[in-house]
Amino acid sequence: MPRNRLDMTPLKALAVKTSAERKMTDAELLKLVNKDRREDVRRRYKTIGKSSQRMYARAAAGKLSPRAAIKLHCLDCVSFVREDVKNCQCFACPLWAYRPFHKFRDA
Repeated sequence: MPRNRLDMTPLKALAVKTSAERKMTDAELLKLVNKDRREDVRRRYKTIGKSSQRMYARAAAGKLSPRAAIKLHCLDCVSFVREDVKNCQCFACPLWAYRPFHKFRDA
């Protein structure tokens, strides 16, 4: 049994960090945001639907995976309507090929 994070594999150490971060409240996450943009982030946080607030708080604090950040960006782009992300017609978007909620098709 590993005694500390140094004795763990990198993946297990990351999992420990992630589980500790998940215990942080949204308010604690928002405190991690740079002071210059904190008020703007809080204002935006209040306009987002409850189902996406947690993801937004983690992203603003820099605690979100790249995949989840792409998901949040796509949801934000279409006003948090999942079906619209799936049917996105913005083919010029650099994230279009990585958007969530769609099935990959052969080109």
